[in-house]
Amino acid sequence: MGKKNKTRLNPGDTICPRCQGTGKGKKWEAGGFDITPECPKCLGDGKFDWVERIMDKPRRLFPYLEQEIIDKLSEEIREEIDKEILENIIGSYNEAKEQNIKEKEDEDDNGVISELLLHTIAKQKLKGKKD
Repeated sequence: MGKKNKTRLNPGDTICPRCQGTGKGKKWEAGGFDITPECPKCLGDGKFDWVERIMDKPRRLFPYLEQEIIDKLSEEIREEIDKEILENIIGSYNEAKEQNIKEKEDEDDNGVISELLLHTIAKQKLKGKKD
């Protein structure tokens, strides 16, 4: 007898030709354990819809990780990237602010120097007029 097919088909679906709808790949043994991976063609579904027949099944990046773990890791990575971006933005803002303060101080220093020069020149002129 052939493999028992429990795959339910919707209109337009076809049975996977590799696993005949079981969704299981070839059984193998490792370290005393029998391992039956998912079918590499249908990725364990046992069937293809009409789009998947044309485009192939979308492959999972890490097929042996549970989706919950993938979601948790993705969230942590997203948060870390957001934190890094925010730190860069704040750092750039602080650098620009410091540069602006420094330029302002330089302008103020130049203003003070200019006023001192004007004051000195005016004093000399007054002194020259007195002499």
